[in-house]
Amino acid sequence: MKNAEQKPIYTFDVETDPFKHGRVPRAFSCGLFDGENYWDWWGDDCIVNMMSQLEGMPGGYLYAHNGGRFDFYYIMPWILGSPMRIINSRIISAEVEGLYGKHEVRDSFAIMPFALSKYKGADGKLEIDIKKLEAKCRIKHKQEILEYLKRDCTSLHKLVSRFTSEFGSKILTIGTASMKELKKVHKFVNLDESEDTDLRKHYYYGGRVECFEKGIIYPKRKGQTFKVYDVNSMYPHAMASVRHPIGKATHETRDIEDSTMFLTVTGKNYGAFPTVQKGKILFDVPYGTFHVTRHEYDVAIEFGLFELDSVERCVNYDGRTETFEEFVNKFYDLRRAADHDKDEIMKLFYKYVLNSAYGKFGQNPDNYKEYTITDANTDLRNDGWEPDRIEHGDCYVVWTKPTRDTSRYNVATGASITGAARSILLRAIATSKRPLYCDTDSLVCSDLPLAVKDASRLGAWKLEAECDSAAIAGRKLYALFMGEKCVKQANKGVAVTSTDIWNVCLGDIVESKRDAPSFKLDGSYNFISRRVRMT
Repeated sequence: MKNAEQKPIYTFDVETDPFKHGRVPRAFSCGLFDGENYWDWWGDDCIVNMMSQLEGMPGGYLYAHNGGRFDFYYIMPWILGSPMRIINSRIISAEVEGLYGKHEVRDSFAIMPFALSKYKGADGKLEIDIKKLEAKCRIKHKQEILEYLKRDCTSLHKLVSRFTSEFGSKILTIGTASMKELKKVHKFVNLDESEDTDLRKHYYYGGRVECFEKGIIYPKRKGQTFKVYDVNSMYPHAMASVRHPIGKATHETRDIEDSTMFLTVTGKNYGAFPTVQKGKILFDVPYGTFHVTRHEYDVAIEFGLFELDSVERCVNYDGRTETFEEFVNKFYDLRRAADHDKDEIMKLFYKYVLNSAYGKFGQNPDNYKEYTITDANTDLRNDGWEPDRIEHGDCYVVWTKPTRDTSRYNVATGASITGAARSILLRAIATSKRPLYCDTDSLVCSDLPLAVKDASRLGAWKLEAECDSAAIAGRKLYALFMGEKCVKQANKGVAVTSTDIWNVCLGDIVESKRDAPSFKLDGSYNFISRRVRMT
């Protein structure tokens, strides 16, 4: 009998009507690949035929890319009632019964959080004019569509096979893979619930995103430009370059010691320290009590960005700190070697392993639940399940119950790493000329003396782009131009063009309509439409 590591890998993909706002895409073709054999089906019964084929195949791992947000909804009747792993409304894994064992259905996006088009190998994703998938003309382009479909299945199989060969077939997420690799070379202590709760509440923040100027912005002098800089691997650099707590705090004081890693201080803030108000992280609160990491405190004091009135609390870690230099150097070197060898697959994998460990330290088991989904007529309350208040629709019901998994890592480590990253950005802001905008690991400004020519060095500030005008409408909403050409744009959560962002900065309100439907776990869906304005 095959063990779990020897289960076959299957990949599938579903082709549908092109996305169009207000239209629910119907499946008209699907493909299935087992590493050697490939099948495809065309027509309204394509899903039924694929699942019939799968039923007679040996139990294995069945992957679809972004399946947990799209493809799995087309096979929902076959996974109803199975145990599910759901993270942020994405189905990560489920089960399908087969004649020769269960198939574990998995979303490959969880281990490879990037578009398949990022893999640039000769056998990578094909391109196609999506208009050819419209019902009125797709039969004319059937052969091209089927080739496109097949390549999606075969290239995904190659990627998944390389990943599982390198990191193990039991891995469901890139964060788990990254933490597994980190623990091979570094030791740390897991915190208990009370320690986790205290540190998470006071010192665990995300990255810094801030608009220093808004609207349509030009350099002060003709011929000058704004520059976009970013850090080469910000979080790995933060992990490797400074020390972080890896155990439990040894003692607390009201005096800052060499071993102090977290502080609560009161004083005047000049854009250095974060506070959370209504779910937003703000840096412009001028006076108050702030909960910060030692990394941020030291940089703020160095550049005169905080005037201390009193120290309220210091959390200290005598002999319980270290860097994660060995882990970072290992995977940074592996990534560079893969780049040198033109191994595009492993280059991608090493990049995401390198960048995913820090977030795993801060995972919160209080948010974990066990899930299953049934049809709307099934009631599982007698078995200890409760219907999810949000995902309770006319088609399906999402059932939850408390998880048995209460494992924690060390949120102090995660808080220290994210604080170190903010301190690196703070130093750049403090030394830059005319900062316009920053986002976690990047800065738009007139000039940054910290930038270096050797952009390959870990932690180097490197020049990414230049522009002669900027349209900044708010956080995660900007467009940078060189002449009439947009050289960089951010529009998180809304479907707008660079011209739209420019017009928003002029005072217009722009309608954003996302063509792809947002599927819900209860079988319903909606089409997101938003009015975009300056924020």
